[in-house]
Amino acid sequence: MKKEEVKGIIKGLGIGFIISAFIVYAMILNIKMDYQKEEKTDTYIIDEARELGMIFISEVNNIEELTEDYIIKMAKSLGMVFKEENNN
Repeated sequence: MKKEEVKGIIKGLGIGFIISAFIVYAMILNIKMDYQKEEKTDTYIIDEARELGMIFISEVNNIEELTEDYIIKMAKSLGMVFKEENNN
């Protein structure tokens, strides 16, 4: 092997190590960020769902009120879009 070929191989290995180090650093940083994310509590999730129109079945006084038409009407009043299925 010539001296220039050896220098080229060493440069290539050095660049490969540097690029690999950046990739590993980015992966470690991403893993750390995932652990630092705020976990959502049940209370937070329920509050968000209530804002979107969720109700507990225990809050319904008359179970017969919960017809499909009533549910669709309430959902539409909250801005939800329903696509009717054609069963033909």
